[in-house]
Amino acid sequence: MSIARIVAMTALAALLLSTAQADAHELWLEPLRPAVAPGEEAAVDVKVGQMLAGATYTYITAYFKVFDFVDSAGCRPVVSTIGDQPAVHEATGDAGLARLVYLSSPDFLTYKTFEQFEAFAQKDGQAAAIARHRERGLPETNFREAYTRSAKALIRVGDGAGADGPLGLPYEVIAEVNPFTASADAPIRAQILWQGAPAPGELAAIFRRAPDGAVALEHRTTDADGRIDIPAGKGFHLISVVRLIEPDPELAARTGVVWHSFWGSLSFHR
Repeated sequence: MSIARIVAMTALAALLLSTAQADAHELWLEPLRPAVAPGEEAAVDVKVGQMLAGATYTYITAYFKVFDFVDSAGCRPVVSTIGDQPAVHEATGDAGLARLVYLSSPDFLTYKTFEQFEAFAQKDGQAAAIARHRERGLPETNFREAYTRSAKALIRVGDGAGADGPLGLPYEVIAEVNPFTASADAPIRAQILWQGAPAPGELAAIFRRAPDGAVALEHRTTDADGRIDIPAGKGFHLISVVRLIEPDPELAARTGVVWHSFWGSLSFHR
């Protein structure tokens, strides 16, 4: 791929990423196949959109801090070429549960109006930030937000047996029940962690794309231990959560942001 094409693709991806955040889109990792045999390649797309439809991003190293593949052989960085699509094409090891984990570099957006901020906060269960914004005496036009995204995908290699667990993401969704080995009619228990601790009272958006392509969305709020049940059903599943916090003082001083949103997602085929 030519340098000019890489530069053009990088610029386009940056524009799409900032536009997606402004419209409160999800980021997720989507394996191209529901399962792979041991030793086969696992190909995975990085996606940003709404209702499980949207743009597919190429592999661009500037956009992530962590991009790791975890399987029976251990944890290793994803190695692709700038501009690759799918962004991930990793050889798998033995049968079992493999995981792909992604942590973005911080990026930034500007809210032109307060109404844009209100709509985002209301939609994603962060309504308390609206009153807090005014309490802090912040401007209601042209104010900046930083955003950081965490994503994890479960990948079935062979029988897919194994257990998910914390991988150190700041905002992480953990499958406490393996969707590949659980009964087909059983819900999947998941736990939301914020900075490694259970996150009670979090609003989780649960998406499922059925085999016929129909997409359903429902919301669940985590219990006192940060847990939710993901309804049973065949297809591709995405669980997405958002948390909006006051920024670290150093980040605020350096970049001028007044809020920092953290996004977390878990995805898998079932």
